[in-house]
Amino acid sequence: MACCGCGPMRVIAVIALGAGIGLADLSLRGGNIVVAKERASPDRPGPDLPGPDGGKPVNPDGGTPPTVAPVAPGAIREITVAEAKEWYDKGAMFLDARPRKDSERDGRIPGSELLGPGDVDRNPPPAIFEVLDPEKEVVIYCLGGDCHDSHNLAAMLEARGFTKLLVLVEGFPGWVQAGYEVDKSPLPPE
Repeated sequence: MACCGCGPMRVIAVIALGAGIGLADLSLRGGNIVVAKERASPDRPGPDLPGPDGGKPVNPDGGTPPTVAPVAPGAIREITVAEAKEWYDKGAMFLDARPRKDSERDGRIPGSELLGPGDVDRNPPPAIFEVLDPEKEVVIYCLGGDCHDSHNLAAMLEARGFTKLLVLVEGFPGWVQAGYEVDKSPLPPE
């Protein structure tokens, strides 16, 4: 029995988010995974923290402190409408993850391409994949709020090697509310 009407996908997303947060709190030390709170104790500074006298880092096992590998940031980052506008002005690629009917009815951010989560595995793949660069910033938006299409699309693109994915949290409604330009021209035929 669902407690709040959450569907199975939302429950899976919450579990995945929790696991991701847990993994983000880890770092590598000498080939062993060490929970950050264990190494960040004031009584036992980790190799990346200064010693009690503010000098050289302390290694509790003696000898030279091991090198700590930085935790790699995720490829997906949430951004605000103001940040999205900055990326827009820099020429970043924008993807509209909303259904085509919404983009036709309400318009879209000028220059954005339609690509819904269901389009990613289409055969043949959408033509947009010929121009998307996995190494450049891609801003993805949907309806914001309870809509998760932008996050789902970002996760699918991340799995395909895209490394700079920016999700517009407020979605298209936030863009409109901010008074930014909207393209309401007819979409090309499918």
